Amino acid sequence: MKIGKYQVKLNYGILKGFIDVMGLLLAYLIYQTTFAFIGNLISPSNSVLKRIIETIFADGIPFHVWLWGLTFPIIAVGVIAFSVWFMFKKHKEPKRFIITGGNAQKYYDTIMITNSLLRILALLALWDLTYICQNNILLQGTSWFSLQLILDVIVAGLVIYITYCRIAAFAKVRTAENEKTAEKPSAKEEGKVRIKKKDDGDEDVIMRG
Repeated sequence: MKIGKYQVKLNYGILKGFIDVMGLLLAYLIYQTTFAFIGNLISPSNSVLKRIIETIFADGIPFHVWLWGLTFPIIAVGVIAFSVWFMFKKHKEPKRFIITGGNAQKYYDTIMITNSLLRILALLALWDLTYICQNNILLQGTSWFSLQLILDVIVAGLVIYITYCRIAAFAKVRTAENEKTAEKPSAKEEGKVRIKKKDDGDEDVIMRG
């Protein structure tokens, strides 16, 4: 894995492990809820639910209802797959910050924690949307906007802002002046170049002699 030209590795600490376990738990809850709902559509667990389903779907449950019920669980699979792919892909250097060999690993660790946190928030939102969708399939008239969804969006915004602040704490903001400084060799490197040139010049004199 790389950030630009710098090699990085996946550090799996306690915090990231805990966040990923929570993500797996949410994914399990989404699919458990979905399978339980589908099971109740096929074979209602009580007489009240059976009467509701027979009233709404007197001629049988159409295909689009099954598809609608599976929409958000399928999106959840996509979210998890994208999050895993994002962990292992090669990342370009950010346009906003200057990444060096000294801070590339810290930058990668920071965005990986953010990736895991945003995955949890996305799965929380999809779990809520799955519940809303199932209620609306049964004509319960549940609103598509809930407090849970609003909080997920607000917290996601805070996570992104905190990530930006954390990166700004150890990486310089990219400016024209900073880029020139980064491209300019250090005094130590310039000394090595001078010594190499001097040595090349001495060898040339010896060969001519």
